[in-house]
Amino acid sequence: MSLSAEPPAEGAAAAPLSAASLARVDALFAGEPEAPPQRAGPALRKIWALLALAAPFNLLGIPCGVGVPGGALTLWAYLAADVELGRVEDGLYGEEDALAVQRARSWAGWALVFCVVSFVLQVFLLMSEPYQAWLLRLLGALLALAAPLDLQPAP
Repeated sequence: MSLSAEPPAEGAAAAPLSAASLARVDALFAGEPEAPPQRAGPALRKIWALLALAAPFNLLGIPCGVGVPGGALTLWAYLAADVELGRVEDGLYGEEDALAVQRARSWAGWALVFCVVSFVLQVFLLMSEPYQAWLLRLLGALLALAAPLDLQPAP
């Protein structure tokens, strides 16, 4: 194939393309090479840490009324898992990590359902007199424990 400005003569056969030139053309129009799948490890650790931190608050929420921080942490974990699930759907994670993200989102979803049920139960319990009396006894016991600490400032 010459680089002359003259057009090829009529009836002249075009030069055949070699395999190397075909490979270069394929590489030119193939686009970007596919990126290797990312690891979801750090994101999964954050989700599981949030769920582990929220679990005591969620479990103690009904008897002690401390469910709001647990609910907030659980919601945060669920939303983080939902973002990671979007990355799974985009194909950024491998199959093993995709299953782990789906499992974490499922756990966070069930923990969120538990939070909502416990919030509703707390509303009904807070309106009942036995629960209020129990909370007052619990508060009295905590104050009695704190009394020997002598929390008054020195004169």
